[in-house]
Amino acid sequence: MKEQEVDVAEMVREIWSRRKFIVKVTSVFVILGIIVALTSKVEYTATCKLLPEDKEGTSKDFGGLGGLAGLAGISLDLGGSGLNPELYPEVVKSATFLNKLINTPVYFEAKDTTISSFDYFKNLDKPSLLGILVQNTIGLPGKIKKLFVSGEKSKQSPSEIMRFTEEDWSIIESYSERLSVAVDSETGTIRIKAEMPDAIAAANVTTLLVAQLTQKISQYKTEKAQVSLSFIEERFEESRNEYEIRQNQLATFADRNRDLTTAMIRTEYDRLQNEMNIAFEVYKSLATQREQARIKVKEDTPIFTVIEEVRIPETKSKPNRRVIVFVFTFAGLAVSIGYALFIPIWKSSNSNGNK
Repeated sequence: MKEQEVDVAEMVREIWSRRKFIVKVTSVFVILGIIVALTSKVEYTATCKLLPEDKEGTSKDFGGLGGLAGLAGISLDLGGSGLNPELYPEVVKSATFLNKLINTPVYFEAKDTTISSFDYFKNLDKPSLLGILVQNTIGLPGKIKKLFVSGEKSKQSPSEIMRFTEEDWSIIESYSERLSVAVDSETGTIRIKAEMPDAIAAANVTTLLVAQLTQKISQYKTEKAQVSLSFIEERFEESRNEYEIRQNQLATFADRNRDLTTAMIRTEYDRLQNEMNIAFEVYKSLATQREQARIKVKEDTPIFTVIEEVRIPETKSKPNRRVIVFVFTFAGLAVSIGYALFIPIWKSSNSNGNK
């Protein structure tokens, strides 16, 4: 216990004896922290909160059409289709979703221009002082690599398949980190955020993100009902054509045989009449089922109630200059004190080794 007290006392004396060195090193770190804080890129965050209201419908067989649809490889069971809310963040991170969002033009007030986020980050965005330092230190190997591969031409891919260059995909990935979708499992609310270097752009991107996400969710939730509606509409058109054909056949036969003098003619007329009646009943039934399917699509389409509307942020979300200066100050103290304590230990170990 006494040895520990002696060691602590010795450490305190050592630190005090090198207080000028510690103050100098810490001051340098503080200055660096202030420079980094003042030159760090400004970011704004816009938010929106939604509450989805799902309409759960019951499964319908559509008047016996389920078996007919099954023969065509289509299920008319419309209940329980949808997208798990836990997958909403994954939808936003998908390449298709990001590619559409990042290439939608938005207004940047600082640049007084309307441009896509992709073009902004590729052509107009300038790195901060810290970013320049990182690019020319940690990112230097990547720059050297680009010098050797810049002359290579990118291969073309089929138009239906997305393909990005390494630089473009890096921009898209960085952009995805600016987007946030969080689902509260208890309340069911969806909180959407977008961070951009411009306040108005942040609000615009958040608005676009909300619109694109809700559209995607609605598409997923109504997909099954839409397939069923398409199937019924095809059958409806077929039945209407069939009914019109039978109707024309009966009218033509009646015009040619106005007197219906023989039993054979009357029998043929009755047959055509029955075929037309059957075709009409199928046509009438499918017309009803088509309206039911349309209603089902509307029932499955989710309604999103806006709890917290998107607004232009008044204050910056980044950088937190106080935190940056504090971190640099703490780092300066840790480095200087550690160095001050390491010197006597290092000298002591060297002197013992020489003996």
